[in-house]
This record gives sequence, C-alpha cells and structure tokens, in this order.
Amino acid sequence: TDVSKDDKGKNQNANGTSLGANLKTWSRKIQQVSRDLFLPVGYPHTVAGGYLEYQIYDSLQGLCSYLRGVVSTSAVLAAAGVGDAEATAMSAAMTWAIRDGLGMMGGLLFSYVASPHFDSHVKEFRLLADILNDIALTIDMALPSIMTCDWFFSELNTTMASFLHSLPLPSTYLFLTSISTLCKVACGISAGATKGNITDHFAICGNRADVNAKESTQETLVSLMGMIMGVWLARWLSAL
Repeated sequence: TDVSKDDKGKNQNANGTSLGANLKTWSRKIQQVSRDLFLPVGYPHTVAGGYLEYQIYDSLQGLCSYLRGVVSTSAVLAAAGVGDAEATAMSAAMTWAIRDGLGMMGGLLFSYVASPHFDSHVKEFRLLADILNDIALTIDMALPSIMTCDWFFSELNTTMASFLHSLPLPSTYLFLTSISTLCKVACGISAGATKGNITDHFAICGNRADVNAKESTQETLVSLMGMIMGVWLARWLSAL
C-alpha cells in the first residue's frame, strides 16, 4: 500500500512537472509569435530608442479614437435623421455629398498651405493631426444636442432672428459636419505626411519596410480590439 501511494505521488508530481513544462513551452511560443508579428526583426537593436513607448501610446490613442468614432458615427446618423419619419434619403444623401465635397476642397487648400512645412515641423503637425481629430469627433458627438437647441434664437428679438434666418447660410447640420469633415481630412493629411519621417527615425538599419509592416499589424490588432469594444460600447449606450 505504501509503495502504491509512493508511485501515485510520483506520477502526480511527474504530471504536474509535465504540465508546467508544457505551459512554459506554449508561453514561449506565444511570446515568440507575438514578437515576430508585432515587432520589427531584431528588436530592440534594429530600431531607435523609444520605439516601444511610442507604439504603446500610439496604439492607445488609436483605440480611443476608434471607440469615439463609434459614438460619433451614431450621433451623426441620429442628427441626420435616421429613425425620423420626416427625414428623406435624398436630403441626407445630398447633405452627405456636399459635406464630403467641401471637406475635400478644404483638404486641398490645407495641403497647399501646409505641405512646405511638413518636413521641418514633424512633431507639431503630428500633434496637430490628433487635435484636429479630437475637434472633429467632439463636433460629431455634440451634433444631436446642438440640433435640438433652439433656445439661442428664442433669446434674440424677432427682427434679429428673422434677419438671420433670411441669410443664405447653410443648415446647422451641414455647416457643422463640413467643419468636422474638414478637420478629419486635415488630420489624415498631417498624419500621413509625418508618418514617413517618424518611420525613418525609428528604422535605423535600413528596415523601413519592416517597421511599416509591423505598424500595420499593430493597427490591425488595435482596430480589431476597437471593433469588439465598440460593439459593446454601442449596446451599452443604447441601453441608457
């Protein structure tokens, strides 16, 4: 009996040791695959210092922007009249087309003015891109509240209110969404123009393509996480 107990204890110890070894093996394999998938070959010796810190903060910023994008898209659609029986598809489509057209023209103007300064002010334009993105998302999220605020004209006297209404001004929705689109277009131009210089800064071993590829895989992972969290966020907000 004592011998059988000893054998049983040895078998349990052997099984526990084997399980622990398997877990360590799988852990090392997962770490290696993650390293090969998301980090440049030869990291950290093939990139400049601060690469990992920059990518962590950039990924967090991208994730937050994705989540805010879910909220802002819902707000824009609500302000455009989705779910409103009085809204028509044609009016929404025309507003959308005019908004995009104005944003594109504004983007061309911004590129014409700012393009000579991208190379000499990389950090400034990268920061400007994030600020413009924040402004655009804030405007989008505030649209439903702004569209329902009719208290402003009620504070004006009747003559002034009628004068303002008589001016050939665009609708509040078109005006605000055009500003939002212009900010997003300028953000895309600034971020895209400075991305190359930032990549060149970190790629110190002639591995620019590898650094670009790994940043793409990081962005894919962040987008996937943002999609999953965005679905949960949208359901939670709709339940409020």
